[in-house]
Amino acid sequence: MDAQRYYAHGKLMLTGEYAVLDGAKALAIPTRFGQSLEVSDLYDTSYQIEWRGFTSQNELWLRADLPHNDLQQEEVVRLQQILKAVDDLNPSIFYEKNLAFKTVLEFPQNWGLGSSSTLISLLAQWASIDPFQLLEKTFGGSAYDIACATASGPIRYDRQEVVMHVESVELSKTWTNNAYFIFLNQKQNSREAIQHYKSLKNTSEVVSTINVFSEALQESTDVQTSIDTIIEHEKVMSKVLKMESINTERFNDFNGACKSLGAWGGDFIMAITKEDDKYVKDYFAKKGLNTIFAFEEMIWI
Repeated sequence: MDAQRYYAHGKLMLTGEYAVLDGAKALAIPTRFGQSLEVSDLYDTSYQIEWRGFTSQNELWLRADLPHNDLQQEEVVRLQQILKAVDDLNPSIFYEKNLAFKTVLEFPQNWGLGSSSTLISLLAQWASIDPFQLLEKTFGGSAYDIACATASGPIRYDRQEVVMHVESVELSKTWTNNAYFIFLNQKQNSREAIQHYKSLKNTSEVVSTINVFSEALQESTDVQTSIDTIIEHEKVMSKVLKMESINTERFNDFNGACKSLGAWGGDFIMAITKEDDKYVKDYFAKKGLNTIFAFEEMIWI
């Protein structure tokens, strides 16, 4: 059998972080950085599965020969759990087969663009199973990242109980041409952030407000409206989370507005400004932040 190849996009949530867990509408984008999977038959081996995972620098970061694997590192154990879930959803997929899997990331793992969600999407594509069901049996979460993995552009996403709604949307270039993504060079644990949010009281009360912000940013046709929208979004979530927003904590002198994306305190932020590229790069360079992408450099289009 010739090698089978699959691809999944990374993700960034523009609005609705945390509140999406309560059913709020979120705006999100698939990123041009993703992960690929290659599956081929494995001959002359005692292993049923040979797994090799490579970083964006083409370095081997995960090696596992299953099911007889002596390495009980966390990543291998987690991989075994995911493959077991795949087998549960499609019991014939591994039957009497020896298979070689090769994954290649296109982004550094600490960027938080979805090394786990892209893997779930890739395995679901290969096994012809529902990626949302696979996510539910493994990592859990809102599943917006699974929707982004195969999206062809920006989406509006919400989840009501077990029903996911995904709608393709267009975002005006009049403000996205003035938007940037900046890596904070620090990682947040999404699962821990979710648990913190779930421990809070009355979080569902904010859903209708976040829906207004998501709609406002989706329909915005000018830079100032977009800036005002993300400032208000940050204020509301700051109150809910009982945390100072990135806009006031670290970038209160930025000429425009900055917004956390996903779990607060790590990964990427989005900045919108009327200033030019030089201002943005100079400003964040003075803060020691040099990984900066213009909106069109990050989004898959």
